[in-house]
Amino acid sequence: MVLTATEALLRPSPPWGPSLWPTAWATTAVLLSGWIGLRLKQKHVQQQISRADDADPDAPAPGTSNAYGQAA
Repeated sequence: MVLTATEALLRPSPPWGPSLWPTAWATTAVLLSGWIGLRLKQKHVQQQISRADDADPDAPAPGTSNAYGQAA
């Protein structure tokens, strides 16, 4: 690790090197924004399921039907 740090300090960076830092920060911002959006959506769905469970304990889970087949 020390050798890599020394090499990074002594060897000049390539001409495209300075453009990597803004690109990395922009990518981080985009990914973080996407994660926040998905997390908010997940919390919204969980709240809806929780409200549905509190309203009627005998109600089926969202996305399921209560049409059951008759046992033989």
